[in-house]
Amino acid sequence: MMIVGLFTAILFWQTRPRYYSPYWFRTRMCLYVGVTAYGVVPALHWVSLNGGLKSPVVQVSKQEHSDLHYKVSLGKGPHTVFRE
Repeated sequence: MMIVGLFTAILFWQTRPRYYSPYWFRTRMCLYVGVTAYGVVPALHWVSLNGGLKSPVVQVSKQEHSDLHYKVSLGKGPHTVFRE
């Protein structure tokens, strides 16, 4: 539900002409940084809870994540990537 709220807020503000004026620069930056932090902070928290970057669980997850990005970059959609 929070993702839908963030998406709606960003979409709402981006459709306003004043949003792209220099006056709204700080607001724009705060929104972009907030959306980015919404994805990065939980990932860093998960890594720290599992023992850091040297932990075997994090190493396996990192490799699987890299493989997924590689396969998607080759043009395979998620429907083919997750069947393996």
